[in-house]
Amino acid sequence: MVGLFTALFIAFLAQHGRPHGTSAAGDFKPTLTGFLTVIGILVFMWVGFELSTGAAEEMRNPRRDVPAMIVRSGVIAAVLYALVIGGIVLVIPRSQLSSVGGFADAFSDVSATFGSHPLDYAFAALVIITLISSGAVWLEGADRTQAIAALDGAAPAWMGRFTSYGTPIAVNLSSGVVASAMCVIVFVATSGSLASFFSIMLALTISSTAVDYVFIFPALLILRRKYPNAQRPYRVPGGTAGAWAVVIITELFVVVTAVTLLWPGAINNLFGQSYSIESSYSVSRRFFEWVTLGSMAVMIALGLLFWRLGERNRRAGLTGIPISVEPGG
Repeated sequence: MVGLFTALFIAFLAQHGRPHGTSAAGDFKPTLTGFLTVIGILVFMWVGFELSTGAAEEMRNPRRDVPAMIVRSGVIAAVLYALVIGGIVLVIPRSQLSSVGGFADAFSDVSATFGSHPLDYAFAALVIITLISSGAVWLEGADRTQAIAALDGAAPAWMGRFTSYGTPIAVNLSSGVVASAMCVIVFVATSGSLASFFSIMLALTISSTAVDYVFIFPALLILRRKYPNAQRPYRVPGGTAGAWAVVIITELFVVVTAVTLLWPGAINNLFGQSYSIESSYSVSRRFFEWVTLGSMAVMIALGLLFWRLGERNRRAGLTGIPISVEPGG
């Protein structure tokens, strides 16, 4: 998909040059407002590479392969992001840039020049396949981690149910139901407005992810202190100083992300800058906070409930016991 888009926008620029009103070099000068606007998306783009560690016991040499995978996939992702974003800002005028339709608008402009209607259908199919496959992979990784947590007593034992193929079927189905319900609720609440729906769902998805990492990153320091002699296949280089450095840097990023998405404008106000949630999300502040904070409260309540339900298994020592079902069972 990215290769096709890149070839088209290069051919477009070679034939027509840059359209009037597109971004110039001076438009990329860093600003506080710009940083707070994109930090959530930046953080969201770079988290999730570690999910493969949830399947480390199925790898031949995870100590070698997992770090190499993170570095290589990070490089690949950086190149793909740069090509897509570069194509958008070189083709679409600044006044028409949109977080919802920027990519689609850019492709429409470059493909229309060549009159490639069959190409439009092929590209639409590639977009759908890419979204489904990337979403499914991330969901599978997160679901596997949740299922293992259930087996460790952090959730009801039935959530640790796997099929004979290694699929965490119980969490797969549960997360699918919850995600579908959330999409329907937010879509109805935004009266079918695509811009409002996309903005709120993106803010909710990124903020809930960022809040998770607020607790994940400090765990590195806590576990090193509590269990200094534990065998660790992965270690942050630089000893204690290196561990503190990476935790502080990453923690700052996710904390700022969570604040900017759960309380938009809070940091802007600290620096004396005005902020309008209506212009950013096309909804009122009351509605936005009701959806995001209400959803966050439900997720926290579910986490506490799962921990309470898993307490019986923890006390009985019934943790780490795999539960499997046959296909169709």
